[in-house]
Amino acid sequence: MNTDVRTMAVSIESISQNVDVLKPMLASIGGVEQSIQSMTFTTANMQGDMADMNRSIGRPMTFMNRFMPW
Repeated sequence: MNTDVRTMAVSIESISQNVDVLKPMLASIGGVEQSIQSMTFTTANMQGDMADMNRSIGRPMTFMNRFMPW
């Protein structure tokens, strides 16, 4: 039983050291999260811009295509 307790103590110490290594990684993940949020916002703006452009070009092109046989 003593051997099992020692093994568990070593395992817990190893886990503690691994958690210390993960702390800087968590800070980096926060930066990545902000970048993804920014990209999502930018993509949504692009989608809106493309929809506006489609509406502003689509109607005149439909009108022009009636006169121009392609």
